[in-house]
Amino acid sequence: TRNESYYDALYLFDEMISITEYMPDNFTFPCVIKACGGILDVDLGMAVHGMVVKMGLASDVFVGNALIAMYGRFGILENADKMFEFMPEKNLVSWNSMLSVLSENRCFQESFNFFRELLMGLDGLVPDSATMVTILPACAGEGDSVMGKAVHGLVVKFGMSGDVMVSNALIDMYSKCGLLEKARVTFDLNDSKNVVSWNS
Repeated sequence: TRNESYYDALYLFDEMISITEYMPDNFTFPCVIKACGGILDVDLGMAVHGMVVKMGLASDVFVGNALIAMYGRFGILENADKMFEFMPEKNLVSWNSMLSVLSENRCFQESFNFFRELLMGLDGLVPDSATMVTILPACAGEGDSVMGKAVHGLVVKFGMSGDVMVSNALIDMYSKCGLLEKARVTFDLNDSKNVVSWNS
């Protein structure tokens, strides 16, 4: 699955449940769910989700995170949202996965609301660089430089300014919002530039 050999992964899974005595567990299902999302097979994804529920693993945080991402790939936001809402335990990956689903499906205002909810700290979680890299494209997509600047302030506050991926996302956001001077300043302050920084 990590190497995007999704059909091979699903074939192995089929072998596992058909000809061995081994039962899939909370380590198996995230890989299988990712493979379903990788080949965009909605029916198979829902069938695997049914197996997860039947085996009592729907409340596992890793399985839940994988299901959120899968439904996001399918563009079935209602199912992704339901998975998130009904997860008894959420970690930062859960929040980042849901943010990514909303942003990738161009639900930018919903992304902002969701991001604000995370910042309220009800789950005791603090955004990380993956959170910022996920929310900044939403700011760019919406052309919301005010929100983008606010996120930049949080990047500084949480000590993420040196993260090259965050810096690249900021450069991209500022340029797409038409703030080229701010994009250039962010680029100049980036001490760990990579090819993406220069391309941006």
